[in-house]
Amino acid sequence: MNLRVAVALLALLGASVRLQASGERDAPPACEAAPRAAVPAGWTRTTLHETFSIALPPSCQPDAGARYVHGGTRWKCGTVMAEVVWGMWGTGSFADTAKKCTAKVEGLKVMVVREQRDKGAAVEVLYRTGEVHEPLVGAWSDRPEDVGAVEAVVFSGKR
Repeated sequence: MNLRVAVALLALLGASVRLQASGERDAPPACEAAPRAAVPAGWTRTTLHETFSIALPPSCQPDAGARYVHGGTRWKCGTVMAEVVWGMWGTGSFADTAKKCTAKVEGLKVMVVREQRDKGAAVEVLYRTGEVHEPLVGAWSDRPEDVGAVEAVVFSGKR
C-alpha cells in the first residue's frame, strides 16, 4: 500500500470515528416537542466533572453502592431515582424498543431516550458535550405522578 492510500484510509477512519462519537450517524429524528427544562424552586445544582451540572430535588441522597466504569453518580430522591453516567454513547447504546429523538437543551445537542413502562416514567438524555466521555442523565420512577420530577432532572443539564 502506498503512502497516499494509507493517509486517505486513516483520514476516512478518523472521520468515521468522529461521526460515531458525535452521534451524527444514524441520528434519531428531531423531538416533536421541545424538552421541558423548568427546574422547580428549591432544587440544588450539582456540578460533575467540573464542566457539567444538573439540578436535583433537596431530598436526594447519593447512592454509595453504584459503580461506573468511566464515572457516574446515582441518587435516590424519594420515589425518583436519578443518575449521571459518563461514557461513549451512540444510538445503539439503548434498547431498540426505546423512543429516541434529538433536541437542544441549554444550547447543547441532546438525544432523548424514553423507555416504555407500565407505570411512571423512565427518561435518559445524552448531552453531546464533545468530550470523550459524555454525560448521560437518567431518571425514573414507578409512580405516574413523578413524571414532572423525572423530566425536570433529565432536562436540567448545563455545561
